[in-house]
Amino acid sequence: MLRKLLTVVLPLIAPFLIWWLYMVLARYRARKANEPDPPGWTRAPWLAMFLSAVVLLAASLFWFHAHRGGEAWSDYQAPRLEDGEIVPSRIEPQG
Repeated sequence: MLRKLLTVVLPLIAPFLIWWLYMVLARYRARKANEPDPPGWTRAPWLAMFLSAVVLLAASLFWFHAHRGGEAWSDYQAPRLEDGEIVPSRIEPQG
């Protein structure tokens, strides 16, 4: 579940969260200086946010794919219970 959050959800919502934080800070500063509120979501750079979300998603999926573990066609040994103790999973070369 954490991996799905880190590889899919977080990269997709990060640009929108950054824009939202920018709007919150800009509105706070504008109110403090007695200026009109800055543009909100209606004038957001939607295309730039969408494209940066897609780029972040692709980069995170590529990074997790490149660092996922064993070589291709290796044997995965699932965790199992032996003599009352849990033997952790491991990846063994095919032999």
